[in-house]
Amino acid sequence: MNLLELRDVTKTYRRGKLLSSSAATQVLNGVNLVIKAGTCVGLLGESGCGKSTAGRIITGLERPTSGAVQYCGEDLKGMGKEKRRLYRRNCQVVFQNALGAVNPRWRAWEVIGEPLSYFEKLPREALRDKARALLARVGLEENSLDKLPS
Repeated sequence: MNLLELRDVTKTYRRGKLLSSSAATQVLNGVNLVIKAGTCVGLLGESGCGKSTAGRIITGLERPTSGAVQYCGEDLKGMGKEKRRLYRRNCQVVFQNALGAVNPRWRAWEVIGEPLSYFEKLPREALRDKARALLARVGLEENSLDKLPS
């Protein structure tokens, strides 16, 4: 089973007033994407090609005009409240501009620990230990724990 799948996803935006006949701009046209568990995927492309729109659709912030987004074989449209909550917990955004996305006064372990604290209440030392393990997992040295984002 695929972790995440986009099937023939299309997104069209309309410009103009609600009741006027406005021109439609198609941003995505028949996008298909399969992400298997344990893989890492990046979206690359020129400015204006639809990367951000695809990201908003994947995270559930927008709905496609047509097509389907499936998480573990289940369509996002048909998910109940609890399953959608779990999806949002498991589907997160990593912002491109790290300096603008994190508190510049926090140490690396605090930045890493903040989202972890949403899932379980842990004392600061336990959060620091988890951050240390995560740094090691991606090949970063322990001395990075106390570095500032800059």
